[in-house]
Amino acid sequence: MLYLIRDRDYIKIGYTSNLDQRQKAYETTNCYAEVIMTKDGTRKDESNLHKLCDKWHYKNEWFHYDDEIVKIFEEYHSDYEERLIKLETKTKEIEETLKSINVQLSMFNQNFKTIDSNQTKVEDLIEKLLNSIMIYG
Repeated sequence: MLYLIRDRDYIKIGYTSNLDQRQKAYETTNCYAEVIMTKDGTRKDESNLHKLCDKWHYKNEWFHYDDEIVKIFEEYHSDYEERLIKLETKTKEIEETLKSINVQLSMFNQNFKTIDSNQTKVEDLIEKLLNSIMIYG
């Protein structure tokens, strides 16, 4: 079972197989410790939650309290790693698509430069032709 214990300005993200025993242990050493939320989960889920809340890390499994940690805990799903893999796969697909778009854009720019260059050449030829007609015409 996953749990959040709040101790004034700090919050602990933990895992236990016996919440009652864990809670009594905290109450023995700290009268301010209070279990504020629990949910089913594994040690791996605990580790994932620690990673998600790393920016608030204080020491060991304790974090500086922030409402965002509670929100992350509430919204966390045990399929986090599966979702992360899907997100990484989608990110790679998007990166490949962007690379392809950049290649196509580069080719378009090259073609546009060629067309622009050819248009200038045609305009120069027309101007020369018109000048020739005026001279001989």
